[in-house]
Amino acid sequence: MRGLTITVCLLTILLTATSSHSALKITETDRIDDAYSACLDKSKGVTANMNNCSGDAISKMDKRMNQVYKALMEKLPKPKQELLKNTQRKWLAWRTTEQDLSYALDPNEGGTLQSVSAGGFAYEMLKRRVQELERYLNELEL
Repeated sequence: MRGLTITVCLLTILLTATSSHSALKITETDRIDDAYSACLDKSKGVTANMNNCSGDAISKMDKRMNQVYKALMEKLPKPKQELLKNTQRKWLAWRTTEQDLSYALDPNEGGTLQSVSAGGFAYEMLKRRVQELERYLNELEL
C-alpha cells in the first residue's frame, strides 16, 4: 500500500510539472491569439481594421514561429536539424500553395471580405504550425 501511495504521489508531481511546463511554453502563443481575438472584437467589423488585426497577428506569430524553430534547432543533433530544416521548407512551400488555393476557392472572391477571410486563414495556418513546433520542443524538454 505504501508503495502505491508513493507511486501515485510521484505520478501526480510529474504530471503537474509536465502540464505547467507545457503551459509555460505556449504562453506567448496564447497571448498573441488572445490579442488577435481582442483586436477583431474592437474592429467592429470594419474591413481595414480587421485586416490590420490579421497583419499584426501574423507578424507576431511569424516571429514566435522563428523563436520556437531556433530553440528546437538548438536542441536537435545535426541529422535531425537537417530533417527539421527540410520539413520547415516544405511546410513553407505548402503553406503558400494552400493559401493560393483557399484564396481561389473563397466564396467572397472579389468582395471586401476576401482579404479578411484570407488573413484569418493565413493566421490559423501559422498558429497551427507554431503549436506543432512547440509540441516538438516540449517533448524534447521533458
